[in-house]
Amino acid sequence: MTMSADLRTRCTALLPPDTHVRYAWTAQRGLNPSWRILSWLVIASPCRVVAVTDDTIYVFRSGSAILSPRKPKSLKFSVPRAAVPPPARLTGSWTRTTIGPERMWVRRRAYPIVRQALGAAS
Repeated sequence: MTMSADLRTRCTALLPPDTHVRYAWTAQRGLNPSWRILSWLVIASPCRVVAVTDDTIYVFRSGSAILSPRKPKSLKFSVPRAAVPPPARLTGSWTRTTIGPERMWVRRRAYPIVRQALGAAS
């Protein structure tokens, strides 16, 4: 099972019945995770799991960056999918994106999923 399929399965359990998650990825709040000199702050940053359905984007709380970033714990908020603009660019190891009221960092390995889900430019 791929990382995205595993995340989709875990998110579906926390959503209303008959909700089909099409895309899912992890993101991290706080400082740019590439800043290695402040690694203790980066590790303590809260992680999020983002799940996208046909019409809604759900953001879940999850564990810290080193303990359980891929295990959604509770729903933090949801926004209509049409209300979230695609990221301007997805480059580098990490890219900052905004979903609803939160700004978060997305890792390079999730870029293909984000492109499909949000229609981001390369």
